Amino acid sequence: MRIPLLLAAAALLAAPAPSQLTLTTTFADNNGLSAGAAQYFDITVLNPAGVAISQLDVNSNSTANTSGTLDIYLTAVGGTYVGNETNAGLWSLAGSSQPFLTAGRGLPTAAPLATPIVLAAGRYGIAIHYVGVGVAYTNGNGTNQQYANQDLQLDTGSSSSSLFGGSYNNPRVWNGTVYYTPGSGSYAQATPFGSGCGHGGPASFYEVFSTTHPFDLSGLSFTMVWTGVSYALIPGASATVAPSGSALTITDDTVVPLTLPWPMPTQAGTTQNVWLSSNGFLTFESNTSSQLSESVSLLLGDPLTRLAFLWDDLNPGAAGTVHAEQDPSTPSLYHITFRGVPEYSNSGSNDVQVSLQQGGAIEVKYGNCTIADCLVGYSPGHGAQDPGATDVSALQGMLLGDGRPDLALASLARPILGQTAQIELRNLPIGGLAGVVNYGFEIPTPLDLTPVGAPGCWLYVSALAGVGFPLTQSTARQSLPLPGNPAFARIVIGLQGVVLMPGINQLGVAATNGLRWTLDVN
Repeated sequence: MRIPLLLAAAALLAAPAPSQLTLTTTFADNNGLSAGAAQYFDITVLNPAGVAISQLDVNSNSTANTSGTLDIYLTAVGGTYVGNETNAGLWSLAGSSQPFLTAGRGLPTAAPLATPIVLAAGRYGIAIHYVGVGVAYTNGNGTNQQYANQDLQLDTGSSSSSLFGGSYNNPRVWNGTVYYTPGSGSYAQATPFGSGCGHGGPASFYEVFSTTHPFDLSGLSFTMVWTGVSYALIPGASATVAPSGSALTITDDTVVPLTLPWPMPTQAGTTQNVWLSSNGFLTFESNTSSQLSESVSLLLGDPLTRLAFLWDDLNPGAAGTVHAEQDPSTPSLYHITFRGVPEYSNSGSNDVQVSLQQGGAIEVKYGNCTIADCLVGYSPGHGAQDPGATDVSALQGMLLGDGRPDLALASLARPILGQTAQIELRNLPIGGLAGVVNYGFEIPTPLDLTPVGAPGCWLYVSALAGVGFPLTQSTARQSLPLPGNPAFARIVIGLQGVVLMPGINQLGVAATNGLRWTLDVN
């Protein structure tokens, strides 16, 4: 990599860094979780000049001298943790700590950040992921949940046993100290920006309807457009197509195997067979269980790729008809249609149609449905992460992924002149053709790669130089010696990782977020 070429821009002289300040909550814990847990709270920067956070002290319930790290995630400015603990798409990795050893429960464990997290004035949701060590915290009681000084305010909070996991507890008070410097300061900084792509985040979506949350999809539709690796979810209002052939012989609590007229790509692989449950769901892997009770945990956890188009205890043996047939005028379509099917109590009448397209797209269309409770959604199953509920009727479009986090780029050491900076690439696909970190300058207007076949991917950096990295593991590190010339202080360099892997999307390219390096002498 030609670092001197990248440093040829004019330098801005640094001012002395302001002194470091702290804000502490409490270390009087009475609860906790094991390693892998996360804590959530809001941090509001009151200082108009912003702050730079350089270290956190935390309370860990792990045995003293246990090794661990922290990953710190933030919402955009103006965001909040409240109600967003399971909404992974709203959070971005802001930084990580250096490896540390725990001090023991009830004692501050120092976790210096690999690079300061610089925050402008405003409120942010913050999530702290405890990697390798457990966490101790205090139950909130309404009087112990806010801590503030002239620069910062912390409003706590909640906890979950896994990062952005499916269930969480509140109120929970984060035990810790924030070390920060008021103002932007003058020091080497590594600031992530933008977002990565490649996996698309949550692989599932769902909505649970009940008497207190009535079904509201009658007359609406949604289409799952096959992207080559997952689906883009698009709302609509398509009408059902009237069946033209005979009804299936299907009774209460049964599963009917269906053979499609052509192979169809799915996240379970290309298949010509699907399995239809009388209880309103379709699987793309062999299944014999009709599963009359709808369940989010089964949708996500079962070893089945499943479309729950109207999952409930339905009874087509009592009334109504079920049809499965190739469209006579459009041979590339195959319709599965429920007409007038009641719930098991023999009450109501429900019309819904699933249209499978040869190219992999799936459209679900709702006629008049009087159903009292059900589950609507899709998941590749096999222990998929819980993304939290989606309001399907208010859907504006979303991209589903394979359930893994998107590619990410983070600094493990600040870019201090005369020292060695270290970066880490995360969530990499294994077995791709090549990976490279590009170094250059930020593109003023990031380039959206969706039109060329890489949905959700952005190009953030103009590549003046690059260094390759292996795709043999899900993470890769690079150590980069920096020149010691102080004339390069305050030079800003952009970094972004790019992976070439056929099949990851139509373009065969995925990318990390951008990383902004501001070089300095300290």
